Amino acid sequence: MKKAHFSFFLAILFCVFFVHEADAQRYSKKKKQKNRFGAGIVAGVNVSQIDGDLFTGFNKVGFRGGLESAIYINKRLDIVLGLLYVQKGSKTDSNLNFTGDIPPNTEINLDYMEVPFLLSLKFGKEGRNGYALETGFSYARLVNSQINVTEFPDKVTYSDLIDNLNSNEFNIIFKFDVVFTEKFKFGILTEFQLNKLYEINSDDIRPSNQGGPPQIEFMRNYLIGLQVGYRFF
Repeated sequence: MKKAHFSFFLAILFCVFFVHEADAQRYSKKKKQKNRFGAGIVAGVNVSQIDGDLFTGFNKVGFRGGLESAIYINKRLDIVLGLLYVQKGSKTDSNLNFTGDIPPNTEINLDYMEVPFLLSLKFGKEGRNGYALETGFSYARLVNSQINVTEFPDKVTYSDLIDNLNSNEFNIIFKFDVVFTEKFKFGILTEFQLNKLYEINSDDIRPSNQGGPPQIEFMRNYLIGLQVGYRFF
């Protein structure tokens, strides 16, 4: 996993250098025609939860960041593509005690490489003092997963889920950006998974008359994020 992180950040550094050099050449040649493509970096923070894990609240905090590119269709419409590292998951409330069915201090950590595809509709002055509405889809690949939990025989079992998580994720995204300058923007987004992170086999569902703690029958990711972006060109 450390090698994957290292390779990812090396790719970011290479792309940053590349777009910087491309930007410098563009200005040195004094092109009069506006560039039809843009590229930059984004970074931010997520608060997330997993529907179906029996937890409540957006208690899990994670990082999001990576590369973003844009194709400028016209002054009102862009196509936005990205390559992001996104941390998701869920965490029990810090006030949870031993009285319920859920083990306290349980945390699900999920790390993804995500490729979003968005349409961006821009309003206000072109390139500054405006805002944009973005919506679209993303594909994400689970690159690391970990469940931190202390199991109890009379509570929900979580550790067995780790080997049965879906590595492929398809999401729908809604995003609102405030555009301060041609290069700098700030946005808030929400993202939820269309397929399921986990689903129990129907043969493994325990009849309700057998008693015991509830079972995890399915799980699906949800998140809310804040993100800043800087475009090199």
